[in-house]
Amino acid sequence: MRFLALALPLLLAACASGERQPAARSAPPPEPPQVQQGGLLIGFTATQLAQLFGTPDLRIVEGDGIKQQYRGPCILDAYLYPPVRGREPVVMHVDARGPSGNDVPREDCAAVLQQLR
Repeated sequence: MRFLALALPLLLAACASGERQPAARSAPPPEPPQVQQGGLLIGFTATQLAQLFGTPDLRIVEGDGIKQQYRGPCILDAYLYPPVRGREPVVMHVDARGPSGNDVPREDCAAVLQQLR
């Protein structure tokens, strides 16, 4: 018990030293999105997607990016980003998967979802 009574002031003195840790640096800005080279829906706006598939089943806005998801027998995710700051976002990447999560051809999924509209 005596040891604790002597050690406690020393511990408190060590914690109260005048040294300060450098402030944590903020995270670097995110990398620009990877643009899918060519392919289905690349360059489409949200309005054009709505004309093809209707209202998205899920829409997530995160920073400058937008994820729009369309569901049916397959799931199609379209990722939109502004090509230039201040411009309207366009599709830069598309993913498609089956109900179990396995990848399916984007073109096939888009065709099925478009027929359901």
